[in-house]
Amino acid sequence: MAPLTFSFVVRFSSEDAIFKAGNLCNGKADATGAWKCAKEDTNCGSIEAEFQLEKASYISHIDIGNCGSAFIEILVGNSMWPPDKPFVTLLPSATLMNPPECKNWIKTHAVRMFNHNAFYKPALASQWDRIRVICRQPYRQDKQFGLSFMRMGSVPDDAKSPSSSPEGVCGKTSTTTSGQPSDEENDEDGVMRLKKASGLMDVLGV
Repeated sequence: MAPLTFSFVVRFSSEDAIFKAGNLCNGKADATGAWKCAKEDTNCGSIEAEFQLEKASYISHIDIGNCGSAFIEILVGNSMWPPDKPFVTLLPSATLMNPPECKNWIKTHAVRMFNHNAFYKPALASQWDRIRVICRQPYRQDKQFGLSFMRMGSVPDDAKSPSSSPEGVCGKTSTTTSGQPSDEENDEDGVMRLKKASGLMDVLGV
């Protein structure tokens, strides 16, 4: 697996004075890497940010560290496209917190790992260099929300797209087609990423 690097933030709808969208570009597994909405935007219900990748790549997996968001959706595009061209859905809306968890404000920093089985299949066949992240929190209007971290990985340049193999690039899948964790979450890559994510949870005291 080759980690993908965010070069810069193209645009964002809201960010905190400290927890800026650009923090996600750092890829740090600590509390300084979070992106949250501005304090005055807690009632907006949805925030989004668009990132430029270092180079166009196939996307094989995404690790998400939540920070109070109920749902996440990820779209992909190309920096050469005209501004009005719609982006393509890569990860359809996935649940990060259910309504009871939002109401009680618990499990706000859970980690989710998604591989190609959770992605919209037409998006797997192409390389992308623009990533649009949409976080939603419709259940609480008094809390800041966003992401603690986001990491993406790609297949090597000389490999096929992740959809070209029945087993994909991760061996056994670490998520189901709905994005829910699978009982077969025992591939080496998934375990290693889970261990790294657990280190972040220790830092955040979750």
